Amino acid sequence: MALRDSNVRNPEFAYVEVGNSWEANKHNDGGFTIRWGAKDIGFGELTFYYKKKQLFCDTETMSKEFVRKALEHLTRTLLSANFV
Repeated sequence: MALRDSNVRNPEFAYVEVGNSWEANKHNDGGFTIRWGAKDIGFGELTFYYKKKQLFCDTETMSKEFVRKALEHLTRTLLSANFV
C-alpha cells in the first residue's frame, strides 16, 4: 500500500510507546527506541542514540514532522507525569 502524504502529515496513532534502552557499546554511547503504530501507515520504530555527545535519530525514512507528531502523541498519552 502506498502511503498518502495526508496520512503521514496527520497520523492517527494506535500506539506510541517506549521500547528498549541500552548503555554505551562499541557502536554508540547508549540510546532508546520508541515503537509506533498508525492507521493506514503501518508500524515502526524510532531509534534515538548518542554518539560523540550528540543525539541522533534513525527514523526508518519517516520525516521530522512525523517524528515530532509521534513524540507529541507519546507525551499526550502519558499515564502520569509531573508537568509544571
